[in-house]
Amino acid sequence: MSRFRFLAVVPLVGALSGAPVLAGAARAASGPVACSGTGSFGPSGAVIGRSAGGEVIVSFPFDGVHPYCPAPGGVDDVQASIAGTLSEEITAQGHFALQFAETLTLPGGSGADQWRGEASGTISNGLPVVLVSEVRTVGTGTGELAGVVGHGRFQITGFGGYGLEFSDEIFYLYP
Repeated sequence: MSRFRFLAVVPLVGALSGAPVLAGAARAASGPVACSGTGSFGPSGAVIGRSAGGEVIVSFPFDGVHPYCPAPGGVDDVQASIAGTLSEEITAQGHFALQFAETLTLPGGSGADQWRGEASGTISNGLPVVLVSEVRTVGTGTGELAGVVGHGRFQITGFGGYGLEFSDEIFYLYP
């Protein structure tokens, strides 16, 4: 019996990282503010893998980039950096579950926050097809991201940039 499990998460609307909206008008919003973006990430250190009972378990540190919206409805024209660790289980049948923890940092160190995410799906033509995903802030944030709460979902879209590319939509609440 496989110890693989699909993640039971509520699909909302996000990525391996958030697309934060900065100070000003965004903080005056009375409800969630949606922000979509694309980014890429790849291993930044040793990829550790092992096989057990037909399953493959892989983990590695990663880094990458993620555009963020400078204001509600803004364009993705400023790059934030992301860095963290990712673990993934893949069954012999081609199903996967992954979890990650990361720090998103605004340019110049003007703000940072901790994020966690998870996804499950299948592998098709060597690319993960995310069926269910969730990403969310878990820290209190610093600088321009202090008190900002984010929650959303993401999709792996291809290869490029740092390695894997993704798209997401995050909903933000501002203090």
